[in-house]
Amino acid sequence: METITVTTPRGTFTGLLMTRQEAKEKGYGMYFNDNIYDIYTNVDVKTWHTDFAFVKRCN
Repeated sequence: METITVTTPRGTFTGLLMTRQEAKEKGYGMYFNDNIYDIYTNVDVKTWHTDFAFVKRCN
């Protein structure tokens, strides 16, 4: 998986480029969508560290 950085109106996020299926299998949940990507998050509730995954949107 490729690491990418995406800038959106909500901020700049760095995470992994995945398919929707990969993101769901790894425990990521939908956060919001942008023009090109759906942004998913996976939060460690013990440390409150958040990982991001980007799924390319199909139009």
